[in-house]
Amino acid sequence: MWQFFRRSSVRTLLLVSIAVGCNVQPTPPPVDVAEVESELDSGFANEIQSAPTVLVKFGASWCGPCVKLDKELKGLEAALGDNAKIVTIDIDDNRKLAATFNVGAIPHMILFKDGKAVDQKVGYRSADEVADWMGLASNRSAASSAPAAIQSNPFVSVQ
Repeated sequence: MWQFFRRSSVRTLLLVSIAVGCNVQPTPPPVDVAEVESELDSGFANEIQSAPTVLVKFGASWCGPCVKLDKELKGLEAALGDNAKIVTIDIDDNRKLAATFNVGAIPHMILFKDGKAVDQKVGYRSADEVADWMGLASNRSAASSAPAAIQSNPFVSVQ
């Protein structure tokens, strides 16, 4: 009887770990902008060079995690200042640009430093995670660091 429970608990643990692992999206390798520069339009090239740090988020209006991430980024955008910028691109309207950067899953974020792509992340991230990734976490207030869902909740006091 003990052996049965032991085997079944090991199997259950294995299945749960596999199921949880399937939801984790791997981080794609950084894009070499020099390779795709000829395909970029001048407007986008100007956008990624308009600030020292630029976060480009590829998403769509029909994508739940993208809409949720947009709310987080909107709260973060107020705290950025002149040193950083967030650019949101709808993949339905900009299919060629999304294909240029090999956007296969959304939300897909690419971090540009001084006009060069340095890192990418796929999937929803909180405002805190994005700020840490961008290197901006230290200059945000407690109210702006709370997730958008908490900030908009009238029953929660953010201090």
